[in-house]
Amino acid sequence: MTLHIDALFAGAAHAVGFTSNDPADNWQHAALAAGLPEAKRAVVVLIDGMGFAQLEHYRGHIPFLRRYLHTTALTTFPSTTACAITSFATGYPPGKTGMAGFTLKDPHRGHRLQLLSFLAGDSMRPNAHGRVQTTPADPRCWQPHPPIAARCEHQGRICSVGPAKFAGTGLTLAAWRGIRQVFAGDLSERVECALQQLRTDATLVYLYWEALDHAGHKFGWNSPQWVAEVENVDRQLARLASRLPAETLLVITADHGMVDITNRIDLADFPGAAQWESAGEERALHVYFPADIDHDEAAADLAAWVGERGQVIGRDEMDRLMGGIDPAIAARFGDVMIAAHDQWGISDRRWMSAAQRSLIGAHGSISAAERTIPVMVLAN
Repeated sequence: MTLHIDALFAGAAHAVGFTSNDPADNWQHAALAAGLPEAKRAVVVLIDGMGFAQLEHYRGHIPFLRRYLHTTALTTFPSTTACAITSFATGYPPGKTGMAGFTLKDPHRGHRLQLLSFLAGDSMRPNAHGRVQTTPADPRCWQPHPPIAARCEHQGRICSVGPAKFAGTGLTLAAWRGIRQVFAGDLSERVECALQQLRTDATLVYLYWEALDHAGHKFGWNSPQWVAEVENVDRQLARLASRLPAETLLVITADHGMVDITNRIDLADFPGAAQWESAGEERALHVYFPADIDHDEAAADLAAWVGERGQVIGRDEMDRLMGGIDPAIAARFGDVMIAAHDQWGISDRRWMSAAQRSLIGAHGSISAAERTIPVMVLAN
């Protein structure tokens, strides 16, 4: 049976003795699926952008991590941070959380919502009075399901270690409410902070590191900068493992992998797209059709234009890939999505910035390079 990202934090919570206040949860099953033994305490490290395929390619540069590079899990579709981390933190798939892209349509306010910051983007349509509502959604209303940390008893003994700039952000409120937040700078400092939390009262620590993903976006994962950063990750996590208190479980994983984009097409160049809307990102683009056109015909025309550069995915397949789309929030999701193939990016210059359309490393689609993530388990 395939292991999914939404089992990992829930499984770690069970491994250190937490139980859920929701009888529908089965965290014991999650722990068994992930191969997590019982422990007194645990650290779960999530390295943004550290896909299994990329680690395998550079295994000669990661002497510590390669010793544990055996097990994989499947991240969300879209394979992007807002979706994956929310599923990791809640145990629920994107079809339930409504976190299904870098941006997504907010049908009630008429704009794209950026799901990391929850800042409103440009208008997608005016309201009945010809004006656009620009007040962004409340992350706690957009994603109303209590995260794992909020479903645990004694949640003060669960903490996260990350950058101070994440305090109070949209994604933090959507995914991590109920957790005690501790802030630190570079990865070395975050390792020290995690160890300090374990020495005091923390039973479960979540440690997040973002620089590898940043290096991939800016330079590509086949760059010296990405390699230098993954070597840094390897060194720091080896140091963390060597200093853990006795009976501490260490789990190392990621939210997604990455591909380097070498070619792009732009939805704005498709003649039939003038009245269409889009959201998401270049590797996983939501497309919204007007109500007064034949959606099947529009999807077929779009598929013919995309050709082998991507796959046009209809609602039935989206529902399967996203763990079932809640009908109450279905209007947020595209009528179809374009999942880019190979090293293609599918952009839309009508709203994507030049910076977004010039990233080298990208993710979001259905390829193994983007969706397969490592699960490294060290029982101390």
